Amino acid sequence: ANAVVYYDKNGIQARLAYNWRDKFLAGYGFDPGYIKAYGQFDASASYEFRKGFTAYVEGINLTNADRSGYSRNEQTVTFAAPGYARYSAGVRYTF
Repeated sequence: ANAVVYYDKNGIQARLAYNWRDKFLAGYGFDPGYIKAYGQFDASASYEFRKGFTAYVEGINLTNADRSGYSRNEQTVTFAAPGYARYSAGVRYTF
């Protein structure tokens, strides 16, 4: 499931998104593997301050959501991946 709020007016663009996936079967057999439900927030904003020049900022996984998987039951963890927020900023020129 995804939910997005977007704003675009007078050279200003802003976006806030939430992405979620329920738990799912990742592999089957003697020891079936599952991935736990996972959700994260992403955000970005930009401003065109001169024709063709845009400054922007972006953040991915703002809440540091972790991912993990298990086998048979949730106490049998098979992997755990820490989630780290990632940020970027810059200036773009288009012609």
